Amino acid sequence: MRNMRKKYLKIGVYGSIGIVLTVLFYGIFSWDGFSFLRTGKNEVRVVIFHVNDVHGEIVNFAKIASVINQERKKCSNVFFVSAGDNFSGNPYVDKHIPKGEPILKLLNKVGCDIQVLGNHEFDYGQQVLADYMSRAGFKIICANIKVKNGIIPQPEPFAVLKTAEGLRIAFLGLLQISRATRIPDSNPEHFEGIVFTDEIETALKYRYLGQDNDMFVALTHLGYYKDEKLARNLGELDLIIGGHSHSVIEEPGEINGVLIVQTGSRNKYLGRIELLFVSGQLTGKKAELIDLKQIESETPEVKQMIEEFMRNPELNRVIARLPKPLQGKQEMGNLVTDAIRHTLNLDVAFYNSGGIRLNRLFKTVRMKDIYAIEPFDNEIVLFEMTPEEIRSLIRFDYEHIEPLDLQVSGLEYTVIVSMEKKLLAVELKTTGNNELDEDKTYTVGMNNYMASAYRFDHRDPGKSSYIKVTDVLISFLKKNMGINQISGDTRRYQKFIN
Repeated sequence: MRNMRKKYLKIGVYGSIGIVLTVLFYGIFSWDGFSFLRTGKNEVRVVIFHVNDVHGEIVNFAKIASVINQERKKCSNVFFVSAGDNFSGNPYVDKHIPKGEPILKLLNKVGCDIQVLGNHEFDYGQQVLADYMSRAGFKIICANIKVKNGIIPQPEPFAVLKTAEGLRIAFLGLLQISRATRIPDSNPEHFEGIVFTDEIETALKYRYLGQDNDMFVALTHLGYYKDEKLARNLGELDLIIGGHSHSVIEEPGEINGVLIVQTGSRNKYLGRIELLFVSGQLTGKKAELIDLKQIESETPEVKQMIEEFMRNPELNRVIARLPKPLQGKQEMGNLVTDAIRHTLNLDVAFYNSGGIRLNRLFKTVRMKDIYAIEPFDNEIVLFEMTPEEIRSLIRFDYEHIEPLDLQVSGLEYTVIVSMEKKLLAVELKTTGNNELDEDKTYTVGMNNYMASAYRFDHRDPGKSSYIKVTDVLISFLKKNMGINQISGDTRRYQKFIN
């Protein structure tokens, strides 16, 4: 029987992706084991804990385990789910042998029930992901992926969890697909033999899950605004547990009767959802974030596991001491592109901002910092490109990825846009403020993700240098080449005209 919804949340004003989303709400409570739903005869209470975009940040798993274990002592229906992107971002996980093993063991230990695939689950390659899936003590789902001749097994599109009383909660898994590349945001080389389908169109094929179960949940790695779109198109849903946009939703609200939640990223918060069923009908739902900084209790066995995973002297080895720290995407982008250009003696180097995962570098630089800046093991690909071909790269990035996303060394670029932000032209100048020679080709370096995923004009097919970005960064930092010129050096501009 289809669930009846109790709509008691008022929708407020949402901010942009990646910042706190503020919603008018009856009230927000700090976590102290509260139960806003008091159960009586024919009433069933269910608690769902959730995380998303952990990106290898394992320290707080001991606190997460403690919170969940306390709840399990009080409630017979406690579940724990992950909305994807458990990999990439912490050297203690990324450089572990085998890669990702700490995350797998910790999720198994804490008692994860379901995970949806995120785009960064593919970062270590299909073989590592296949091993992860085969050893996971939890269900891994994704409805909009079709494995034709890939290495990973075909994930189930959905999974159903049952309460002690026999209530059925269906979880539908959905993975983000880039509108520009039609694949998730990871290196295209990792998706050989796999086809992806549109997230919303796929979800609509599973409307029946709302009729066949007592509750219908979308466990998504789509990003907040696609979750909003999903809620508007699939009103049969009761709940969306999301990820990908790293949105901190402190006070969740409903859209089209669908409650949408997300915890930000890197295990700073643990999401907690409490549900009330009366005579088999869903009549109440409440969600909150637990700030893990405020949690003092830790599960000893889990804490010991984490300490063992983080015993890696090589990652703590000092490789350079800088004259001053670097901070922000601009300075970090300048560092990465300058390192590529100077080390490989190129005219120009580009790097996508999303591929730079650390926003601050202290004066003492350790190996773990290098792998935190670039956790993807990318190599540098070399091209001979004309100025017009370089413009086509910038156009694609502006129109399909994000305006002014590309970090650059060796030139400055300005995008000329209308007041409606339509791209009209791209101006290029060398760092010496000279025009580029339109009849000349320039040596250009970029990471292999960009070389594979970005669509741009280039008569030269490109060739791999077989040199990793991390190796270039280490070499550059050891020599302190041009570090003093990095700070405050802006190289990307946007000019509006009528």
